[in-house]
Amino acid sequence: MGDRLTILWTMFMASRSQADPELLTLWLSEHLRLLGDLPHDIVAVAIDQAIQSARHGFIPSIGEMRAAAEPLLEERKRIIDRLVMIVEGEE
Repeated sequence: MGDRLTILWTMFMASRSQADPELLTLWLSEHLRLLGDLPHDIVAVAIDQAIQSARHGFIPSIGEMRAAAEPLLEERKRIIDRLVMIVEGEE
């Protein structure tokens, strides 16, 4: 996830003449902290969706990424619940 977020930063900040490495470190650590509870594969898809649906030319916010991740996370929970019911029914 760290690599993915670093690429995101680079995509949006490449046009800046002086990108501050300390700002990247701070930005990256906050994003990792605030997205760290989500499965990495869901975060990857959510980043893509947030970029593709953004109506602005800025880095998608954590809220936009989480909004894209929530339906995916809910679907995963439904699938897990169904699998648990199947396993419990076989016992």
